[in-house]
Amino acid sequence: VVSTQSTGDSICQLAFQMANWRFKREFVGSYEPSSTAAFKFGRTETIRPCTKETTACSIAFDKENPAKLDEMSELLRACSKKHNKLTREASMGQGFDRHLFALEFLNGKLNGAPLPIFEDPGYAKLNYIVLSTATLTSPALEVAGFAAVVPDGFGIGYSMFDDWFVAQAAYYLHIMMGLSLLRS
Repeated sequence: VVSTQSTGDSICQLAFQMANWRFKREFVGSYEPSSTAAFKFGRTETIRPCTKETTACSIAFDKENPAKLDEMSELLRACSKKHNKLTREASMGQGFDRHLFALEFLNGKLNGAPLPIFEDPGYAKLNYIVLSTATLTSPALEVAGFAAVVPDGFGIGYSMFDDWFVAQAAYYLHIMMGLSLLRS
């Protein structure tokens, strides 16, 4: 981590992307909250951890097609740099999710007719959050959770401290196992 100038959070987010790639062989809508508490009434903005950089790194690290060590180091650096940039932007209100949410909400209140962007399949795919993650770092919490927000998704809560790390993943078991809870 130190030699690649990566942060713990960027490595965690990359690990979640890599795990999903190895499990499902796809890259999916992902969410990580960033605090906007620097602003009056600030709450959160969304960090989108699935990037071109995490995609390239996940594929390069895949055991079926491993990259060379120097390439892996450079990919880790690029992932961390991108994640840190997205985190800074989100914390300063420069993300796009909350702006689009407000536009969609206000348009619905004032206009009623949806704007074309909100009917675009790409917008729907972006907002289908398969990996919903949150850093839950507080000395008061030794273990905490974060729920999946879509039926085939994962909720991943994690905490990082100087000398230990903990993570938990939540999912809908019946869907992951292909079972139905409904009886005919």
